[in-house]
Amino acid sequence: MHVAIDGLNFELPKGTGIKTYARSVVAALADNGHRVSLLSQRRVQAGGPIRAAECYLAECKSPAKVATRLASRLVRDLASGRLGGHDIDLDEQTRELFSRSLKVPEWSKIESLIIRPGLFSKGYLRAAAGLGPATVVCRRGLDVVFLTSPIPIKAKRSGMLLTVHDLIPVSHPWLVRDWRRTSRMVDAAIRTATRYADAIVCISHATARELIARYRVADSKVHVVYQPCRAAIAPLRLKPWQERAILEQYGVSAEEYLLFVGAIEPKKNLASLLQAMKIDKGLPPLVIAGPWGWDYEQERRLMEELGPRVKHVGYVSDMELRVLQRNAAVMVFPSITEGFGLPPLECLWEGVPCVVSDIPVFREIYRDWVTYVDATEPAEIAEGIKVALGAWLRDPGKRREVIKAVRSRFSVERFRKELSAVTEHC
Repeated sequence: MHVAIDGLNFELPKGTGIKTYARSVVAALADNGHRVSLLSQRRVQAGGPIRAAECYLAECKSPAKVATRLASRLVRDLASGRLGGHDIDLDEQTRELFSRSLKVPEWSKIESLIIRPGLFSKGYLRAAAGLGPATVVCRRGLDVVFLTSPIPIKAKRSGMLLTVHDLIPVSHPWLVRDWRRTSRMVDAAIRTATRYADAIVCISHATARELIARYRVADSKVHVVYQPCRAAIAPLRLKPWQERAILEQYGVSAEEYLLFVGAIEPKKNLASLLQAMKIDKGLPPLVIAGPWGWDYEQERRLMEELGPRVKHVGYVSDMELRVLQRNAAVMVFPSITEGFGLPPLECLWEGVPCVVSDIPVFREIYRDWVTYVDATEPAEIAEGIKVALGAWLRDPGKRREVIKAVRSRFSVERFRKELSAVTEHC
């Protein structure tokens, strides 16, 4: 079976939960014996002795300045859409070059590129205008187009498989930047994409239930497949001295710090965690791994007040993040809402205690493996951290039990098997 996966998330320059999902899909499809192509809306201008594949790699390595406003990004992408498309076969040598240069091993599993400049942006604008999805014309036979998020496009004579991670722009518009445009555009994209999809993957039952209720999608279309985490995709193989060097680089010692992972934005609710640090001065120092997002004035002020008790390390590489995760005393993840919530899973994989918001999706994903708190109450967060600091240290048997359960339930093998079953529906 020939499957094209969109590059909207796979091509992201920095690792995110949704990029991890896209990487997992590419690996699972290839390992299940399918031929995998990447459908990209990047602009590629080849000419003379410069091959199209080389131009594509140059675009990935030296992207143009990213437009910060949604409207500006759409105009930029549609302008590039005036360029012609390319279908590019990737030989083994080129795939390995892409893997090394872009530091994404899954590039070795992609056999060809289907370049259609501006395609995804055209789909979003058509959906917002009520004109239906954009159509991608492929010059070679495609059996399935696998979309890693609700992109309103369709391909002639090909099955359509759609992923819905969450409905946050629709259900929680106050947590979305530039919500008047973004929320309405996402709503239109979901309505259009779900109408044309042959099958829909949701990454949690919580998201599936909300999708069915809000958009009246047929139950038979929707399949829940839990995504694996980075540790399952690429095990970390560092020597102890290498891990210690990374910890020293950030000025922390193993099991002597709390960890928060995520962009600093309203949805992640970092402010409540910082207030918990102010309430209980006996808590270990906090390491914050993630970039500044938006509307973070309160968080910045609290971080300044807490001084050396908080270390904001910003965006870190996958390897450095894995080291920070596996050596933390406790991971704290007080999100207001999530579609899944990958960072706690990555910590549980290594046996690190986690404190998370008491919200339905976390109850579904993390069962009794974590400490739940009302994340709107800083005092309760502080108490939950103290509980997590002591409970697992006193019960190593529970720790081994949780590690085994997590690694079984969220394994690459299980993901591959369940994804294969859904793909066959198309």
